[in-house]
Amino acid sequence: MKIQNSEFPIPNSKQRLQSCDLCPRQCHVDRTQGECGFCGNDATPRIYQHFMHLGEEITIVPAFIINMAGCNLTCPTCPERFRFASQRLPIHDAESYAQRLAQYFINKRMPKSLEWIGGEPSVQLPFILQTSEQLHKIMGNTCPQILLNTNGYFDANLLNEMKGTIDGFVFDLKCLPSCQKEITGAEDYWETVTPVILRAYQIFDGPYIVRHLVMPGHTICCTRPIIEWCRQNIPRACFNLMTGFEDFRPERVATREITRQERENARQWFMDAHFENCLLDGSYFNGQ
Repeated sequence: MKIQNSEFPIPNSKQRLQSCDLCPRQCHVDRTQGECGFCGNDATPRIYQHFMHLGEEITIVPAFIINMAGCNLTCPTCPERFRFASQRLPIHDAESYAQRLAQYFINKRMPKSLEWIGGEPSVQLPFILQTSEQLHKIMGNTCPQILLNTNGYFDANLLNEMKGTIDGFVFDLKCLPSCQKEITGAEDYWETVTPVILRAYQIFDGPYIVRHLVMPGHTICCTRPIIEWCRQNIPRACFNLMTGFEDFRPERVATREITRQERENARQWFMDAHFENCLLDGSYFNGQ
């Protein structure tokens, strides 16, 4: 994906909703007029849950999770798809929502991180940036670090707009081009996501985590080369190898579990990579 030169004016994400091109789907619907594109969202931000989470990476917990409805991928085994399709609470005022978050953090419990998650949060980026900016203003230095937990399937130029508001990222790097249509539903997944990951790695100083979920039947074609790609291209990033795959589809369409051999192979490749900063299933890894 080509990143535009900053000397040319780039419409901000809110303006781009009028002919939406935030992601490679390039739907060009006018979301400000109630039209919905591939992600299923118009311009009204919708949240389907928020809660304090202790099950994220050990380096960012406790994390306050905000799940945004809608997604621009169609991963068949996604655990969230059946939830955000039916539970969609509209939020009409980013400023008042930021105030409610700040009050909760100050009076109830202060998280280490706030994570915007999906679905896919980048499809609702204008609301996320407005709320995050307000939260920074309200809380100042006490504001938790604000992270975008994302599939990375968005226009890399949006990273310029996030700078100064989003503090860091949690990326899911799913698969290689040979398997991207099957796993994500997008034929341009790898060529879109990897430039986003590389660009964010270059320009952001905050927390930076890349997750890879080991999937049955995809260890040699996807897991091994992804480990190597991350080791070569983003050596200082925190790489989290996740081995707890579950098929959350109600119908469980002939998807098997990860075999013991697949798990052991993935773990060995992970150990052999000698990452400077790494986690295994979200916890510190001692190499044993």
